[in-house]
Amino acid sequence: MKVLAINSSPNRGKGNTALVLDPFLEGMGEAGAEVELFYTKKLKINPCQGEFNCKRRTGERSDKGDQTCKGNY
Repeated sequence: MKVLAINSSPNRGKGNTALVLDPFLEGMGEAGAEVELFYTKKLKINPCQGEFNCKRRTGERSDKGDQTCKGNY
């Protein structure tokens, strides 16, 4: 079994979310699950302005973030 945990706390591994999540994931790992912990705080996510001018001009988004643009070009 694979387990993907997403921690969106700004405190990452030091906050209340980690206090609850870490023992849960440890137990899942001991039970044989393949556990992956993902911190959203580490991602560079910039808001899309929805104009898509950067994509039309250059073929790429100008924000160069980790998110995927879903616009129709």
